[in-house]
Parts: sequence; C-alpha cells; structure tokens
Amino acid sequence: MVTVHYVKIDDYHYFRSDDVIGLRIGSSDLHKAYHDVCPAIEILMEANHNIKCIAQPIKFKKASVLKSAPITYSSNAVISS
Repeated sequence: MVTVHYVKIDDYHYFRSDDVIGLRIGSSDLHKAYHDVCPAIEILMEANHNIKCIAQPIKFKKASVLKSAPITYSSNAVISS
C-alpha cells in the first residue's frame, strides 16, 4: 500500500508520498492534481523498481471534499528489499 499526503497551501493543492520515490504532484486545479496521482504512482513504480502495477484509491474520495489527510492507495505491486 502507498500512503499519499494531501495539503492545500493557499490556492495550491499538493500531493506527496514517502512510499514512492519522486511522487510530488501540485496544481492550482484540485481535480487535475488528484486524478494525476494514480498514473504517477504507476509510472514511478515502473521507473524506480521495474514493477508494473495498477494504482487506485482504497477509499474513493471526491476531490472536492479532500482535507489535509493521508489517502491510501493500493497497487498490485510488491516491493521487496
């Protein structure tokens, strides 16, 4: 599982994750930023770990009701060290 943190700074919406190297998404358009998270997780998992996966929110939240709280995503990828 991947935890993505959301924070709103003034009129800017920012998503980041400590679980996926390089996952930093920001935009003044909340819906665009929110909907870019899953594809970004998939791209970065393949680039960083050579793992193809499909990411999706475990609990769907409408972008318009997001608060500054973690959002957990699932993927079919397993990362081993």
